[in-house]
Amino acid sequence: MKNEMEKRIHEKLTKIESDRNVSILLEAYYSPKSGFYHYLHMAKGNFREYLKREYVKTKKYFYVLRPVLCMRWIEIHNSIPPIGFETLVDETLTDERLKDAIAELLARKKAGFETDYDKPIRRISDFLETELARLSDSVESVASRRKTSEEADECFRKYVNFA
Repeated sequence: MKNEMEKRIHEKLTKIESDRNVSILLEAYYSPKSGFYHYLHMAKGNFREYLKREYVKTKKYFYVLRPVLCMRWIEIHNSIPPIGFETLVDETLTDERLKDAIAELLARKKAGFETDYDKPIRRISDFLETELARLSDSVESVASRRKTSEEADECFRKYVNFA
């Protein structure tokens, strides 16, 4: 039963992702400011909860890095951030030493060391702390929603009907 439901959900999501109308609606109705607030809240909470410790689990860095990079993407592109983590890194960061530190962290995660505890990675932790302060101050300059949501609501209702 579960596998059948998962299969139906996967099929529906694949159809949604390939639907040109959904892409158009996302661009028209996506609110960069709402997305920015979402990522800011997530990053601040995870930073406070997981990275302000003497020892840090490797994977917890990603709980803060992804939302911070998504906010940087929104600042640069004023659009929906991509899912691919490497794309976010490549398109939003210019500091090669920071990119190298993140690449090492990603390699550790891929090698299965994501649940290991280690001392904080200074270069990444310092970047995150500085960026969170800067991003908190810049949230008001981010663009708001472009349109009202009636058309998007109709599209959403069309796709949530899994029957």
